[in-house]
Amino acid sequence: MNQPSKGFHPITRAFAYVGAFICAFFSLTIFISSLFAFTDFFNLLANFGMTILTSMLAWAFWYAGKAGKNPFIVRPFSSPE
Repeated sequence: MNQPSKGFHPITRAFAYVGAFICAFFSLTIFISSLFAFTDFFNLLANFGMTILTSMLAWAFWYAGKAGKNPFIVRPFSSPE
């Protein structure tokens, strides 16, 4: 029988790396722009929150490209498969 592969297709991995690069770039630019364009404290907190969320999304794309698994179903404190 033909066994399905456990990893993602190579094109899917390539798009995951592209998504990781784009999200990391946006996260870095939001962080730098919030440091230099200080308007008020709440806007600064919102930009830092957006930076953290975008960097987490970049990590998820990078993990999907590297490990070939869905990063949202990974159990962090379980034994490796």
